[in-house]
Amino acid sequence: MPRAKFTELLDEVAQNSKFFQELTPDQETHSNNYNGCESVDPRHKLAAALRWMAGGSHLDIRLVHGMSKSMMYKCLWHTVDAVNDSKKFALYIPWEDEKGLQDLELGFATLSEGLFRGCLMSIDGFCAQIQAPTGVLNVQDFWNRKGIYAYVVQANVSASGKFIGASFKATGSTHDSLALKMSRLWEKLCLISSRV
Repeated sequence: MPRAKFTELLDEVAQNSKFFQELTPDQETHSNNYNGCESVDPRHKLAAALRWMAGGSHLDIRLVHGMSKSMMYKCLWHTVDAVNDSKKFALYIPWEDEKGLQDLELGFATLSEGLFRGCLMSIDGFCAQIQAPTGVLNVQDFWNRKGIYAYVVQANVSASGKFIGASFKATGSTHDSLALKMSRLWEKLCLISSRV
């Protein structure tokens, strides 16, 4: 990730979570005394979370960023919550905005040099690997044909590759077609087609 993009992301998560805000010298001293160690710089907090999301092991991440395993996971979930709370990163399909829909369609028309008209988004599914879930009725529902526990994610992107929608409702053993039918996108498409 380029440094400018990292800084932009750090600024955004800091607006949505005090966890990523810079500590004042006074707060840092209190933090040092209370925890018995130095506080973790917000840049390291975000970098640790991003590295874990990219497939890194907690063993190397915590050593590189100087944090405990529990702190590394705390960084991860604070990052997820801050991104989910961000208006800038909100997934949005402009169903009620005629101009917004025209812009989506124009993106695909431009990409195909006018040959592909009427397309608003590209849709695909992928498996997001998870650890074996606990506290569920049937763990095997999460086991998929690739030999991993997972959720099936149905993602929608614009012609520029920007995510505009996603559904995380289906367990790993769910077929893509059923996962799509479980999404709000499917509900919206059915509602629109019933009006026509």
